[in-house]
Amino acid sequence: MKIEDVIDDMQNAAGVGRLFDTYSRAVESYGYDRVLLALLSDHPRLHQSAQHGVLSSYPEDWVEYYLSQGYDEDDPVRMEVKRGLYPFSWKQLLARQVLSKRQQVLFEEAADAHLHDGLGIPLHGPGGTTAGIGVASSCKGVPLDTQALWAIHNLSIQFYACYWRLNEKPSSRTRRIKLTPREAEILRWLASGLTKSEVADRLIISYHTVDFHTRSILQKFKTGSITAAVYFATAQGYIALD
Repeated sequence: MKIEDVIDDMQNAAGVGRLFDTYSRAVESYGYDRVLLALLSDHPRLHQSAQHGVLSSYPEDWVEYYLSQGYDEDDPVRMEVKRGLYPFSWKQLLARQVLSKRQQVLFEEAADAHLHDGLGIPLHGPGGTTAGIGVASSCKGVPLDTQALWAIHNLSIQFYACYWRLNEKPSSRTRRIKLTPREAEILRWLASGLTKSEVADRLIISYHTVDFHTRSILQKFKTGSITAAVYFATAQGYIALD
């Protein structure tokens, strides 16, 4: 599986169902056959309220039970996704947090529902919107692979950008963002994988100049993540990647 091919398929998906299927198959190739998208905040431009499991291949009875118990109020995975920027495994989270008895029971019951070796993926969209993706395996024993974790993270950000594109109502779209030529140039180099220091060297400008334009880019896209800005910029045609 080539990530580039999956991204192309997601960008060309004609509907949300097709998009979710494409993303889920890609994630399953890493050993995770359970996927759940949660909107952690209202998404006014999509006319969608915060919702746990807006798209899901988790067991339906587990999702219903989870919500009936109010686990969404104190699930440490949701809490970390809501405030974090970086992907993480459940094992990493459990190693650095002391869980309440109720939270311990939550993880025990998730295991009973055949949800194992989970990952949490924070997502940040326009206008301060937040969402998260949880993936898990119905079988134990998926090894924690750092490269796989970040590959899934990148696929998830692209998935979320495509989810926005497919759901956003034309009447709710704000005016087109205007990037200066310098901002577009810096964003293209950042998208290619260069750091801000490397971009400064490449363009023969100061690091502070690159940082200034980067902060302006993030402000225009209303996100705190350059990775999210890159994916929204490419998905919406602001920049093209070679």
